[in-house]
Amino acid sequence: MRGDRPDSSLAGSDSLSGMNLAVRDGMVLPDLLGLWILPVSAGAGAAAEAHYAMLDHEERQKAQSFKRAQDRSSYLVAHIGLRYLLGEFLDASPAELTFKREPCPLCGGAHGRPMVMSSPSIHFSLSHAGDVVLISLACQPVGVDVEDARLIHWDELLPQFHPVERSVVEHLPRGERNLAVLNGWVRKEAYLKGLGVGLAVELDNVQAGLGLPYASPGLTPGWSLAPVKAPEGYAAAVALLSDGGNLPAATIEPNVLDISGRWAGTF
Repeated sequence: MRGDRPDSSLAGSDSLSGMNLAVRDGMVLPDLLGLWILPVSAGAGAAAEAHYAMLDHEERQKAQSFKRAQDRSSYLVAHIGLRYLLGEFLDASPAELTFKREPCPLCGGAHGRPMVMSSPSIHFSLSHAGDVVLISLACQPVGVDVEDARLIHWDELLPQFHPVERSVVEHLPRGERNLAVLNGWVRKEAYLKGLGVGLAVELDNVQAGLGLPYASPGLTPGWSLAPVKAPEGYAAAVALLSDGGNLPAATIEPNVLDISGRWAGTF
């Protein structure tokens, strides 16, 4: 590994060399290059702070805007981790990667999906909540979302769900509604991030479904949605533009990348 790359011991299951292809319903989706969970521990936050200088001007401004130390740590771990993974995959220095936004599908403005300027064929998505970061790399447009279950209240979010989804939730026992809404919300956000529109649409017109075991299929033509195994107290999902369509999916188990103490060298 070159001297300007991390001094990494990431050989094995938590590195790109050990990434697992996503298996859904007995099929392999080679377009999904990998999913990673990054814990936001004190050590991970310190490691990310140590490499703050690799971020570009926009990323630094965003990092400085957070008032809570935990929010800043989550952001830094997510963006430093993303640069590391992209650098490993593209055989490039993470600090030298430059990003831009694709045109927005709604208005054409420069605030659509982010992309690596030198490698537009590689797609990525990241999400962070609490002390968990989720990152995906793919050969097709992809979106991921992770949410802290403690912050989800089904009665507050339900009006933003499609009428078909609302009906399913309202027929569930009250004790099961929060989990159903949580699972549906991460699917919806992952799908909208994959499209590159975020939450700038009428959310109750979007039917991403609630996932298994709920009888609530999504209407997301050309996209495959699947739950992602997340730490206790969290839920996560991935949406991938795929020829496979919107098929029922088993939970995908991501790789775990703990950056605490991993990066002894410089980028």
